[in-house]
Amino acid sequence: MPILADVQKSAPGRLVTLYKMDAREIGGDVYYFTSTVTSVDQAPDPELNTTVSFGGIPYHPMPIAGTDFELTGKGSLPTPKLAMGTQLAAFVAAILGLDDIVGATVTRTRTFERYLDGQPGADASQKLLEDTFIISRMSSFNAISIEWEMKASIALDTGKLPRRPMTSGWCGFRYRLWDPATETFDYTGVACPYLGIVYFKQDGTPTDLAKEDRCGKQLGDCRLRFGGTVPFGGFPGLRE
Repeated sequence: MPILADVQKSAPGRLVTLYKMDAREIGGDVYYFTSTVTSVDQAPDPELNTTVSFGGIPYHPMPIAGTDFELTGKGSLPTPKLAMGTQLAAFVAAILGLDDIVGATVTRTRTFERYLDGQPGADASQKLLEDTFIISRMSSFNAISIEWEMKASIALDTGKLPRRPMTSGWCGFRYRLWDPATETFDYTGVACPYLGIVYFKQDGTPTDLAKEDRCGKQLGDCRLRFGGTVPFGGFPGLRE
């Protein structure tokens, strides 16, 4: 995918963060926002304070920021926080009428500005791996901002297991493959986000040759590539 090549560039362009908050399961609506900040403590960036469209859906500018989305590999599922400014009175009223919007599904989508609707390279298929969580409780609410705690849907008491095998020590994500014909990596259908130029063989030993790069699909292989915070495709929290 072109976006996977973009993130390897020294200047890939402006990254745009989009949020979808789906409250239909709890009697609400679907809300679409685009982030104008990296933290709601900041003043909104004037250049980002405009509605953008992606895949035909308009996303309204809002001081909104999520943290702790990444899987740490320490055995527990991530519990992100989502903070939002209170400028949209209609949305605040909706929250108050929906029991703090607990139970709504939040999806974070990240793409580059060049792929937004209206751009020469517009392409809604170009996006990084999406993050999807469920709001579990409102942790703070004041005149300036709202903050929620979220959890993965599988962590909810009423959640169902995902429709793929769950393993604690093995990653099910497809890893990039070296294509000898083009002498580049093939990212077709790849879910692992590793785009680095540090290579390892399947047994975890380092190599200088890109064509020898293989992933052993173990948690340790993920840590070799990403360090402490890993997007591991297994479920290390499962223990027999």
